[in-house]
Amino acid sequence: MMKKQNQNATLIAQIVSVIEDNKYTPVALSIGDQYPEKKSINVEFKDLENASSDLPVILTEDPEEFFKGAEDAIKEVIDSHRFGIDDAVITGMRVHFRVTNAPITCKIREIRSNMLNTLITIEGIAKRVTEVRPTILIGSFKCMRCGHITEINQAKPILYGPLECSKDEQGGGGCGRFESSTRFEIYEKGTVRIDSQKIEVQESPEGLKGGSQPQTIVCQMVDDICGYINAGDRVTITGTLRALQKMQGKHKMTAEDIYIEVNYIDIKNIDTDVIEISKEEQEIIDDLRNSPDVRAKLVESIAPSIYGYEHVKRAIMLLLFGGVSKLQPDGTRIRGDSHCLLIGDPATAKTQLLRYVATLVPRGVYASGKSSSGVGLTASATRDDFGEGRWTLEAGALVLADNGMACVDELDKMSPEDRSTMHEALESQTISVNKATIHATLNSRCSLLAGANPKHGRFDIDEELYPQIELEPTLISRFDLIFPITDVPEKVKDQKIAHHILQSHLAGSVKKRMDNDIEIAMDQGIQDALLAVKPVINASVMRKYVFLAKKIIPIMTQEAMDQLELYYVSVRKMRDNQSRASVPITARQLEGLIRLSESSARARMSDTVTIDDVDYAIDVMKDFLDRMARNHNSGIYDIDRFSGAESMDQRTIMHNMVSIIEELSLLGPFTYDKFLDEAKSDGMPEKKVDAYWENLRRDGIVFQTGSENGKALWRSIRK
Repeated sequence: MMKKQNQNATLIAQIVSVIEDNKYTPVALSIGDQYPEKKSINVEFKDLENASSDLPVILTEDPEEFFKGAEDAIKEVIDSHRFGIDDAVITGMRVHFRVTNAPITCKIREIRSNMLNTLITIEGIAKRVTEVRPTILIGSFKCMRCGHITEINQAKPILYGPLECSKDEQGGGGCGRFESSTRFEIYEKGTVRIDSQKIEVQESPEGLKGGSQPQTIVCQMVDDICGYINAGDRVTITGTLRALQKMQGKHKMTAEDIYIEVNYIDIKNIDTDVIEISKEEQEIIDDLRNSPDVRAKLVESIAPSIYGYEHVKRAIMLLLFGGVSKLQPDGTRIRGDSHCLLIGDPATAKTQLLRYVATLVPRGVYASGKSSSGVGLTASATRDDFGEGRWTLEAGALVLADNGMACVDELDKMSPEDRSTMHEALESQTISVNKATIHATLNSRCSLLAGANPKHGRFDIDEELYPQIELEPTLISRFDLIFPITDVPEKVKDQKIAHHILQSHLAGSVKKRMDNDIEIAMDQGIQDALLAVKPVINASVMRKYVFLAKKIIPIMTQEAMDQLELYYVSVRKMRDNQSRASVPITARQLEGLIRLSESSARARMSDTVTIDDVDYAIDVMKDFLDRMARNHNSGIYDIDRFSGAESMDQRTIMHNMVSIIEELSLLGPFTYDKFLDEAKSDGMPEKKVDAYWENLRRDGIVFQTGSENGKALWRSIRK
């Protein structure tokens, strides 16, 4: 016992020296002045190492003993400098010694039973966060037979009451009855409560190997560190690993749950993330940034096993880097991230492309709309067992991808209600949750790369593409770029695709043999196959290149701004002189061009946006506009063709149909066949006339007045 006391005294003395030698004394004294508003002192791990080699060992191996001694040391420092404070006041203080900047000791998936009751440091994403609620620290129980009060420290999450109303050696105290013959109730006056909060921390996606599912761990926070974490925050947590007994009914199980009793939590952001870059990787990155064709190399490194799609891969490359988000002097925020939609036929490698891209950014998240709900993509507030009846805020895929990229496949398989939850995330890059007592705004500052199929599963190449996209116009308008992908038989292209796919499979088989140390003759065909699917830039290096490039904030030169202005004005002039003339592009496309130009500069790791970057962005935008907005008869852009408003073609046909109806109505009721003959003689396609006729009926422009020879008679409501 004496030896234990001497060890405790030595520990307290060493920690006192750390506090006084490293100028933490003013912080400790401020606790004495401001308690209970201030309860903690934060001490850097390296200061403990510098003070004594024993302190880090005790902290790691016996954190409970260390923190008990550390809290006594804080009180000793306060007592030694503040002689006017009553001893009882200092003794009753519940202060905390928190260790900051402790080295990361393990990943969440590497936690094992031999780490129980030791101090560990992990990092990850706060996936679920409960409300802050009181928890009992010291339970005061009153015996309902004799009224005796028994106090019990509550060291575990489950409330433990007294087993008996015990007597002391002199025969005083309680009545001595066991819990089976009396009843104990909480005595509020003597019960001590503190704030508590639970969070579920998930592994960061950038630390996962391909195909791995992220693992989670529950972290329990108490007292003054509660209430600062939001779902989606990147955190580093230092705390004691504890075990919690699992119950099956009234029976205890041998299997246990684990949780971390948090000592210190650090909220991280993108600027404090550290990605280890080796010397060899840094040399490759330096060569890339100095290469005149770095953008072409980046494009070639995106899913090399997928043949073609150069225009799509160029757009994706720009999405990886993103533009610069800006905060205007009036407080308005302009997003810097671009969004791209790939909509096309089945078996065109959309899913494979999305999955690959999610691995190229430090914070890439892949989700499938077919198996995701709206709240699964954004955020939700729920009550479940995790929160023990409290409301829990849970982050979805777009929140987890904050400062990264979200790849959402099968967007068309989601319900319209679920898709509508994405509107705020795509435009303002925030997600608001207002449910019951939860009122929170979470960040989703990420680019979105989405994949979808057309209305009937496959594009009808004989029809225009844009009416075959069955997504809400309000959602489509939030995408900067939209690319239709059609699967049209074409002999030369089909031969190249087939050859590339066969080479990919050959390369995969060869790699598996090499991984299993099986000898193989490397003939020219095998070498060509390996070369065909080998990325110019390794995925790991590319991820780090993207990470470094996104830290650059490029400024647009005056020449670049003039070039953008010239292009925007020149395209706006591309319209006919009709009163129902098309709007070629809007300011939304101009803002998209600015973001893409900044992305191009970041891809080059340049701090200026040049004319070359603007021209590159314009080429990408032209690819999109040519496919989705160009009227192939007139060659004029019409942004309304896919934005939800009536296109110029639609407005023209509708106007001409109304004119024919009004002219026929002057002569009396008419049959639909008569109207169709007149419309076709004016050059209107029969399929479109049939489709728009229903719109005219719905809007009441034409109505049925009777029938003749079994055929309906129509006339205009205006005549």
